[in-house]
Amino acid sequence: MGRQLRIQRPPIHNISDLRDRCFNIWYNLSPVIYQGLVASMPRRVEAVLRAKARAVRLADELIKLVYILDK
Repeated sequence: MGRQLRIQRPPIHNISDLRDRCFNIWYNLSPVIYQGLVASMPRRVEAVLRAKARAVRLADELIKLVYILDK
């Protein structure tokens, strides 16, 4: 979508233009694009969950470190 927005003319002047063009691009995507997005969702969700798990582990380690340093 970003690539399509950059090549559009006339240039975007305000938020309303941006919103309208985004909707136009989104509603005119080909079915192949939709299929690719749907097919990639399990991988994307898994990546988010892995990142969240890493963040939780890091937070736990930081809490332990603060506790140790606070003694």
